[in-house]
Amino acid sequence: MVTPQRAPPRLSDLEADGKKRAAIGDDYPIAEYNFAIERHAASFHQLGAAIFYSKEEFNDSEPERFVYERYIKPLTKAFEIAHGAIVHSFYCQHVIAAVVLSDRPELSFILPPLDAGIVPVAIADLLFECDRLNVEADRVLGRGPSRSRDLKTTQMLIYAAVVNLCNLIDCIDSEKRPASPSRSILDLHRREVRHAHDYYQRAAERLAKFDYFCGMLIGVAVCSALVAAGAWTLLGFGPDGRILVSCLAAGGIGAVVSVMSRITFGELSLDYEAGRGLLFMFGAFRPVIGMALGAAMMVLAASGILPIGPRSGSTKELFFFYTLIAFLAGFSERWAQDMLRRTADQISIHDNNRRKNRVNKPSSDPGRES
Repeated sequence: MVTPQRAPPRLSDLEADGKKRAAIGDDYPIAEYNFAIERHAASFHQLGAAIFYSKEEFNDSEPERFVYERYIKPLTKAFEIAHGAIVHSFYCQHVIAAVVLSDRPELSFILPPLDAGIVPVAIADLLFECDRLNVEADRVLGRGPSRSRDLKTTQMLIYAAVVNLCNLIDCIDSEKRPASPSRSILDLHRREVRHAHDYYQRAAERLAKFDYFCGMLIGVAVCSALVAAGAWTLLGFGPDGRILVSCLAAGGIGAVVSVMSRITFGELSLDYEAGRGLLFMFGAFRPVIGMALGAAMMVLAASGILPIGPRSGSTKELFFFYTLIAFLAGFSERWAQDMLRRTADQISIHDNNRRKNRVNKPSSDPGRES
């Protein structure tokens, strides 16, 4: 959002009769505008400047106003080609400030001149917040046709908030209201901006969970293919091979059930600003991590380091026991990591004790006795 700077052509020495007015657009064109029209890529800064400087409120030179007025229609056409048809627009009457919403959807602002002392700091802060929220919403929600509804709703809420703020600034400059709005009025505008931010956050979190879940389905498909391909080899190792295949599958299933459960109860927290690619990748890794933890817990339980195991050592009980702990490892990464950490601590303590015993062991060399 940039406040358009007034840089009109020097036309004050021309007479304002009809013949010379007709030649102004050809003899004194604004090169920046002509280039934007030729490329069909006009910005809202250019369109807004033409509209504002065509009014007597902001430009006291009649020939210059005529030049800018001639540019409004072609700049509007060039803007709509580049950014979509204009759906809503608002232009202040006494301050250079405007906002436009197109059907692409795109939301563009023109901030009022903050150095003129017209805009209170509290209102300027809310305008900057709306600008930042618009950029974030466009980046996070504007990545696919399925997300356009949430983006349009968010931008419509931001547009309404900015229009109300601009209208408040316009009334301040026209001396219809005090220069400093009351605290209650500012609180109303803050709540409106906060409402737009809350809606954006909910939409972003919902879409992030959807991307994560889609990535997890891809991971499940890859893991299923790997387990199916490796089962022919592992099943040849007898009961141990069947148990390992079962643990790999149980760990992946536990991971999927864990994610679905957390999504259902609203306990899954994701960084929606990470991007769709990373969210897909994180989701795809989740079944892989579950499988790895399931296999690790099977090896850990079979090693005898932890005092856990079935009541008897029958093949059937071992199968179900290892499958259960593999599922739990995939379902709860925290529990699996805690078990692995405790095992690492026990191994470290055991290793330290062995070293101490070696150091403290008395020597059996008779030559050293006195």
